[in-house]
Amino acid sequence: MNNVRKIAAGATLIGALIGGGALTAMALPANAATTDTSTAASDGSSNMKETELTGDTATKVKDAVLAANAGATVNRMETEGDGGAAYEARITKADGSRATVKLDANFTITATETGGKGGRGGGNETELTGDTATKVKDAVLAANAGATVNRMETEGDGGAAYEAQITKADGTHATVKLDANFTITATETGGKGGRGGGNETELTGDTATKVKDAVLAANAGATVNRMETEGDGGAAYEAHITKADGTHATVKLDANFTITATEAGGKHGH
Repeated sequence: MNNVRKIAAGATLIGALIGGGALTAMALPANAATTDTSTAASDGSSNMKETELTGDTATKVKDAVLAANAGATVNRMETEGDGGAAYEARITKADGSRATVKLDANFTITATETGGKGGRGGGNETELTGDTATKVKDAVLAANAGATVNRMETEGDGGAAYEAQITKADGTHATVKLDANFTITATETGGKGGRGGGNETELTGDTATKVKDAVLAANAGATVNRMETEGDGGAAYEAHITKADGTHATVKLDANFTITATEAGGKHGH
């Protein structure tokens, strides 16, 4: 009889626990841990995506970047999805070079990276500066009298150490490859050597001045990245610009330096 009473009492207790939700409460610690892990995973995945900045955050990032880079143009600002910094800004400096500026959550600059995705070269190529740039330029111009060096960068595709993209004296374009000793190993005609491509030739002298004056008169605060003859027919000249708001455009002009069209986007990016 004592066993019967004990079984009955146990059944009553179990029923009370189920009815009162005590078993659910007992299981909560395991479920809570599962919920926390799920939330952390969700947060981690969201941090992997870069999101363009807007509003007050964008203003604070822009102010900090321009305070440290006088005369620069901010092309894009976004959250930093690769860890470390909180924000990054991709800019065109006053000298025309590109960089990516990293900032922490307090809008303090933690690093400034030249080239990369902020720069025109993309991939693993980084724009050359300083003594290396001087040595590459000297070697290239010694072998290409009268040429204009449009861009110099590390060679990210293997083989050579450096490359220079040039416009030759005859208006044709080429990419010059050099080894680590600044010796030319190859010269490739056409291709990305001429940033405009086709039959376009970079403008210089009085023509360049007139094109630039006309373009800036119609686009206050813009930065002129490149000016060239128009090789696709129609207009006589074109200028690739970064507007004051950070957007890009290609401005077409006729032979009298009158603007005939302004195209958003396109091959603006140097």
